[in-house]
Amino acid sequence: MVSSKNIDGVVPLIRFLQQNFDIDSFGPNPIRGNPKDSTMLSPTAQQWLNLFKELSIYYKYFMAKKYKSPIQRYITYAQRKYLDKITALVLNEKPLPFSCKAGDTLAVLEPNGDVRLCELTACIGNLRTVDYDFKRIWFSAQAQAIRKQIKNCACTHGCFLSPSIALNPYHLLRSLIAI
Repeated sequence: MVSSKNIDGVVPLIRFLQQNFDIDSFGPNPIRGNPKDSTMLSPTAQQWLNLFKELSIYYKYFMAKKYKSPIQRYITYAQRKYLDKITALVLNEKPLPFSCKAGDTLAVLEPNGDVRLCELTACIGNLRTVDYDFKRIWFSAQAQAIRKQIKNCACTHGCFLSPSIALNPYHLLRSLIAI
């Protein structure tokens, strides 16, 4: 998680990882929610966009390593660039230009069996307590109540933003052309 306190260390960390480990990619996200250290803030939108520019060389390096096709590299880079633009938009306290699919087609399954519609929402049930019947939890009254609460939320979590973009035809197209 990238915060105002560690943002200056992100590029050196990625450089170190690139030089010393055989990794395929990386995906920084701004800190969100309520961290224990209340002085740890999310980066500003401008800091986030500046970080993306600094990390571009590393994104391109890892994409070249992972994808042989220049078209695939271009598409993947354009999608990352679009994701970071959306992240900056949210960091500027603007609404998402599409609906987040958290609680609609996406959920969080924790190692202990807890299910959440989003990592920042309350647990809606535990698979172990319902004989692993996911539908019982997914369609529960508690899940429906939380869905109503998160209908118009906006976060910076790439694991939710990326599929939400992919499931919105207009924004999927925009993400494919580096605007």
